[in-house]
Amino acid sequence: MRDITGLLVFGGGLFFQWLEGRREQVLELMALIEQDERHHGIVVLDTGEEFRERLFAGWSMEPVEPDEVRSVLLDALGNARDACSTQALRGMLMLLDSGRLAEMGRI
Repeated sequence: MRDITGLLVFGGGLFFQWLEGRREQVLELMALIEQDERHHGIVVLDTGEEFRERLFAGWSMEPVEPDEVRSVLLDALGNARDACSTQALRGMLMLLDSGRLAEMGRI
């Protein structure tokens, strides 16, 4: 078991995934995903390791539409308890609001 948590959004031709866990475990999973021919146009936004709380540890799978991504990130921001999590979420919101996520392969 990799002990990886995160968020997956799908809709309107967009897959957006946030993975969190120990760096080597996340990179191992990403290598498997990149080798899978069903996945293409992968854009990795960050591979740095941070020592922070997990943002999506207690979340269960549920459908989230692309136009709800901002609300999901804002909800996570409201529940974040450390500076690294807050900074990461604000960065994702800035990318989302700037339209830069949409430019990355439209994605």
